[in-house]
Amino acid sequence: MSINVLICFYSKTGNTYKLAKAIKEGCEEVPGVNVKLSKAKELASIEKIEKDPEWLEAYKEMQDIPDVTVQDVKDCNALIIGSPTRFGNMAAPLKEFLDRLGGVWMRGELINKVGACFTSSESEHEGKEATLLSMMLYLLAQGMIVVGLPQNTPGLGQYGSYYGATATFAPKDEDKVIARALGKRVAQLALQLSGDKND
Repeated sequence: MSINVLICFYSKTGNTYKLAKAIKEGCEEVPGVNVKLSKAKELASIEKIEKDPEWLEAYKEMQDIPDVTVQDVKDCNALIIGSPTRFGNMAAPLKEFLDRLGGVWMRGELINKVGACFTSSESEHEGKEATLLSMMLYLLAQGMIVVGLPQNTPGLGQYGSYYGATATFAPKDEDKVIARALGKRVAQLALQLSGDKND
């Protein structure tokens, strides 16, 4: 038996993307898990992106990652969403995609599937936990089983959050450890809920 985990993220500078890759590694530690990495479609014009060298570099780095589709969400057993912090909320491209999941919500296609969140910010006190909570609202509205990190996760006292994986600026190695722990936990629980007790 195998399951599908979808990691859907938006990243402007590449920091959230780095967390997404670490989460993917954690998912892949669990046998029987297929992981797809996808990104929310960029809403800014290429002309605007080209005016910011850091943005342009990250944009080019992520070009091979497919834009997420509604079908991707319908096909997954677990959905992990990530975004940079925007005033304590998620970035517009991710919200725009999530706002298009009304049909999925009406049909109950994500009910009892596993969901989790991650975020990055440009300063220590910019609202990372508020951002995680804002994303969780979408998962809860879809009827998903939202997963965070338990207090006995190694390193959680200094990095990450009960609510998900986080980073300030580029993720440190310790941030990536927490991100991998989140990915592994989501994959294990999704397998269990699908009837496979592999853990």
